[in-house]
Amino acid sequence: MITPEDRLTIAQMKQWLLQEKRTQYWLTTINSANAIYAFLNGKSLTDAPTFRDTETHLFSADKLNGIRDISLSGEGRLWLNDKYNGTELTSDSQSVSPTHISFGALYFQSIQSVKDIKAPKGELQVKREIIPLQAGALQVGSHVKVRITLTSTRDLDFVQIIDNRAACMEPVDKTSGYRYGRDCSYYLDVKDNCTNLFIGMLPKGVHVIEQEYYLDRSGTYTTGTITAQCAYAPEFVSTEKGLQFRVF
Repeated sequence: MITPEDRLTIAQMKQWLLQEKRTQYWLTTINSANAIYAFLNGKSLTDAPTFRDTETHLFSADKLNGIRDISLSGEGRLWLNDKYNGTELTSDSQSVSPTHISFGALYFQSIQSVKDIKAPKGELQVKREIIPLQAGALQVGSHVKVRITLTSTRDLDFVQIIDNRAACMEPVDKTSGYRYGRDCSYYLDVKDNCTNLFIGMLPKGVHVIEQEYYLDRSGTYTTGTITAQCAYAPEFVSTEKGLQFRVF
C-alpha cells in the first residue's frame, strides 16, 4: 500500500510468508484472512491467476512404468532418462508467470532393503541409535535405550515420527499419552510393531527423544526404518535405514 511500485520487494515478502507457512499454521482465523487478502492484493478468488498444468501427463503411473533410469539433481528436479511412445522425457520443468509465486513437489517410491536406505539431505533429519544400558553382549532380558535425534533448520508444525522397532524389543513405557520435554513435547502412541510420536511444534535446532526397551528373545534382528515427516508439508521428510543386532 505504501510503495505499490516496488514489485520486487512485495514479491519477496510474499515469498517469505508463503515459505514460512508451508510448515506452520496461522494461529487465528483473522491472521489467515489477512494473509490471504495480502496474497490476493485486494482481488477476489475468481480474479486470482491460475496456471495450466501442461506436464502432468509425463508423470502418470502408466508412463512411469516404462522408465528405467530416474535420478534427482541437487535442486530437486526429476530427470527422466528414457523415452515413452517415441517422445523423449527430459525433466519436470514448467513455465509459469514470473509475476506470481508457485511451488510444488514430486514424489516417487521404490522397494529396497531397509539396510540399504540412504538418508536424504534436507531441512529435517532423523537419526536413531540403540544404546545398551549394561555392559557386555546383548542378551535376553537386556535393557536398551533407543535415542532419536531430530535436527531441523526451521520451525515445523505437526511432525510425525514412525519408529519401526525390531520384533524382540518390548517397550518399557506401554502407555500412550503426552510426554512433556523442555523444548519439545509430543504424544506417544505405542503399537505392537512400532512406536509413533506426534509433535505439535518442533522448534528449529537439535532435539533428542529417548525410549527404553527390553529384549525378550534371542536371535539376529533388523529394525524397520524410522521416518520423520511434516504432516501437512510432506516434502519435509527424513528416513533412516534399519539397524541389525544379535541377542544371545
